[in-house]
Amino acid sequence: MVIYVPKSIPPEGMKRKVIIKSEDETSEEYGKHPSERSVKELLEGCFVNIDKPAGPTSHEVSSWVRRILGCSKTGHAGTLEPLQSLGGVVKP
Repeated sequence: MVIYVPKSIPPEGMKRKVIIKSEDETSEEYGKHPSERSVKELLEGCFVNIDKPAGPTSHEVSSWVRRILGCSKTGHAGTLEPLQSLGGVVKP
């Protein structure tokens, strides 16, 4: 069985609509606006999206991120393999 995965519209080419469910304000006692946080505070609980090129392993990239950003722990979820390596086709 072969499943063809069509190319999708790149995110920058998609039309988006902002939906506001409610207008609320957050109390400052529960934190602060992201733009007011230090780099250290931002890195303590964040995700870094990486478009990994073919070549280095997921483990290597995770190690580089840990060293470059000075984090004590890093990891990855799922695969970091580029879609092009799959050729757009999934085979069982």
